[in-house]
Amino acid sequence: AGLDQAVGTAYFPRFIVTMKLERKAFDKDGGGTASLITEESEDLWHLFNLVAKGDTVKASTIRKIQREGATGSVQTETKKIMMTIEVKSIEYDAAGDCIRFSGRNCEENQWVKMGAHHTLDIELNNKLTLGKDRWDFMHLQSLDAATDVHKTAEVGVILIEAGTANFHLLTAVLAKDVHRVSVSLPRKRVTTTGYDKALVRFFEQVY
Repeated sequence: AGLDQAVGTAYFPRFIVTMKLERKAFDKDGGGTASLITEESEDLWHLFNLVAKGDTVKASTIRKIQREGATGSVQTETKKIMMTIEVKSIEYDAAGDCIRFSGRNCEENQWVKMGAHHTLDIELNNKLTLGKDRWDFMHLQSLDAATDVHKTAEVGVILIEAGTANFHLLTAVLAKDVHRVSVSLPRKRVTTTGYDKALVRFFEQVY
């Protein structure tokens, strides 16, 4: 077939993609914690499905802290601290690669009172510790699926039309647009090779 007929779909090899599990500790009653790092967009999707209301999430966060000076004046400063909240609501922002866990502080903290409301923003490459009173079979299965390299993979796909190539990564739960190549092709004529030369340049950019 000629170059102008090279239109269709090309597939990449598979890429291994998993959420990083740094540590897990479960007690005999089924409760416990898992320390995770969200490295990919799919990690946030798995995390969204793993965390439930009533769970605890511990992570680094930014909070305005009020401090009283020696003269009685109150000063406000922005400080990066570790906080643990009991989750009351969950908001998943797929487009912004972020999950917002809102709840109340449930762990002693010199900067924040017990019971104070706060929202933890978990983005890519953030570390967190998830705690549950009981990790049931479904939760353990979800954790295993998100962190086991043998159960999570990506397939790269290029969708090609004349002058346009769209690059996608497909996983079990997400389709991600990652790149696009677009080249303006002249109208094909019998007496010129301009079209074929432009098409060659296009495929050189794609591959």
